[in-house]
Amino acid sequence: MDTPNRPQTNPQPNKDNEGFIPVTNKRQLSSPTAPDTKRQKETTDSNSYQADFPVLLIGLPPSLKNNPIQLRKYAEQNHPAAIITRTRLTRNGHLLLHAKDKSSQSQLLQPWTPTDNYKPFPRLPTPPPTPTYQAVITKISPDIDDNTILNEIQTLYHVTAVRRFTLKGTSTPIWKVAATFKTEEDMEHALAHGIFIGHQLFNLQRITSQPPTPPQCHKCQRWGHTALNCRSKTPTCLRCAGKHTLNDCPTPKDTPTCANCKKPHIASYKGCSTYKKATAPPSKQHHSTTPGKTTYADVTKPVQASATASAPAPVPAKPVKDTSLTDVLEQINKNHTTLENKIDASTRKHNKDLMDLTELHNRHTKDLKDLKALHTRHDRDIKELKDIPLKLDLLLKETKELKKQADLNSELIKKIPAFVADCLTCLLKNVKHMPTADSIYDTVATKAHVQLKLPTTKEDLKKDIRAAYV
Repeated sequence: MDTPNRPQTNPQPNKDNEGFIPVTNKRQLSSPTAPDTKRQKETTDSNSYQADFPVLLIGLPPSLKNNPIQLRKYAEQNHPAAIITRTRLTRNGHLLLHAKDKSSQSQLLQPWTPTDNYKPFPRLPTPPPTPTYQAVITKISPDIDDNTILNEIQTLYHVTAVRRFTLKGTSTPIWKVAATFKTEEDMEHALAHGIFIGHQLFNLQRITSQPPTPPQCHKCQRWGHTALNCRSKTPTCLRCAGKHTLNDCPTPKDTPTCANCKKPHIASYKGCSTYKKATAPPSKQHHSTTPGKTTYADVTKPVQASATASAPAPVPAKPVKDTSLTDVLEQINKNHTTLENKIDASTRKHNKDLMDLTELHNRHTKDLKDLKALHTRHDRDIKELKDIPLKLDLLLKETKELKKQADLNSELIKKIPAFVADCLTCLLKNVKHMPTADSIYDTVATKAHVQLKLPTTKEDLKKDIRAAYV
């Protein structure tokens, strides 16, 4: 079976219809000899990228990035032998240096000395990615596998790879296949004329990139920037638009309020009018005119003379929006409900804060009571410490008195044998007459008073003797 040849791009006119040339709506490819400005520019940029020997310098202080003279001096101090042809700032704020030759590039890749508390470091920039040329073959059965399709079209249409699309989140194949071509001309030819698989012609579609989703700030909930670059000083809740974080939000999940459009949904809802406005394609106008303001273009326009220039232009009447009473009442009720929810949320928060303060007050009261008891105990201990010297003095005096009394008792004990002997001598002088008890008591009391210095009497002596025997 013969493989159909690629259709002719420039059909010859019919000679039977002189003066008439059939017109085709299909896109005509440019001549192979015609200059391709875009391709020449890409080639030039690629060649310059290789010829300039670039070096990316990261971490320069702003004083050097914005001052080319100081930058030149700084480069000469670090690498005086390197030759720099030109420099420019990248979108990321880094500095791209273009060296004259490979030797200069190698020198610029050496370490740089720190300056202004910054530590610049060089590296080679990432080369631009290799472009790929892909198109989508439509209405091709999922029963045909990728290898069969590639073997059928790779030689005739210069296709290098094919890939079957599947349903999102599944492995179910669909009726679309992505084909990768060698060059842009091959892809454009296939888009203009289609491709034959077997004897059937299939159309192709361009792969259009989806516009990137605008970032949403998790601090103020607006679209177009991140929390790192947010200028808001207070956070905004994703659920209720309150001035707090989502973790501290007391509003139930079923009653949200958008922080951007004030409608009953969360701020990250993709159906929000502000999200649709943020993802809308940009307008074709180069500038937007603010009502009541004059732009620079209006000022620079030439003034045209007009016969009716002195007459003021009629001001169109501003259309009045027809708002029924039901809509007004509904809006009032909605605002009232929103206000009640905010008041309830604020009340709950205040009650919680009050409970926390009450608990803190009770804890502080208990701590104060414990401190007072400790202070009282310390005062008592201090008072007892102050009384210790007095008690020590009293004990010292008592000790001295006891020692004195002990000394007297010792002397008395030493005199007792002589006292007893003397008493017996006095009693035995008159052996012929038996002494009476009173005479004995008198003798003992007298001897005790004289010899022992004991202030005792006869009656005291009798009482002591009787008490001892009783």
